[in-house]
Amino acid sequence: MIAKTLNKMKTVGVIESGCLDINPATWHIIVVNKIAKNRKSFVFDATFDYEVWNQPVYGYKYTYFNPSTNKEEASLEKATVRRESFDNDKFAKYRATDTQNIVGIAMEVSYSVETTINDSDTDSPDSDFVTSVRYLYDLELNDKGQIIGGEWYTNKHPDFLWTPEEGESARSPIDLQINIVKWLPDQPTPLLWRKGAEYLAPQSMILGPLVDSLLTQSRARPNLVRNFS
Repeated sequence: MIAKTLNKMKTVGVIESGCLDINPATWHIIVVNKIAKNRKSFVFDATFDYEVWNQPVYGYKYTYFNPSTNKEEASLEKATVRRESFDNDKFAKYRATDTQNIVGIAMEVSYSVETTINDSDTDSPDSDFVTSVRYLYDLELNDKGQIIGGEWYTNKHPDFLWTPEEGESARSPIDLQINIVKWLPDQPTPLLWRKGAEYLAPQSMILGPLVDSLLTQSRARPNLVRNFS
């Protein structure tokens, strides 16, 4: 499967720094350390050539392939090629100066995407919709085995990634312009909130204070019957 895909590959080298998306080396280091080591997610745009979407990463897995033969390998050792012996390297002129070895990576990344709106009384991870994307790239290693660069093998690659600061939450453009008032779910929602929600709903945006209040009440009173009309 990998060999079939890579044999059709057209090499496109980017030489203008302003046109670069995330490098495979940066991508690989962040994914492995953020998810596997720190057990935390991050947000990314899964494609570089389509609309910008921000999706939370759910998980990943990867296998190795030998970049010289394009064959899948079971170990890092068998998938690694010495730079001086990589005669058919299509990215030779773009390699980092200190590159000694090159290894191929086939990574499958799972991430959450939007679900359809529903009026269910409960929610759980089982209700989440998770999809996946597969990236093919190689990593350039120096003489110490450190990752110092890499190249994407197909046009399919992530555009960017980011993570929010601790304690931050998503906000709509008008959240900071309305009064944050105390509200209990057994009382009518404040008029200003309703007006704000009416403005945001057609734009597929939510009202932050309303969501925050619902979350706070659900944690404090898990058996509460919803009544926020």
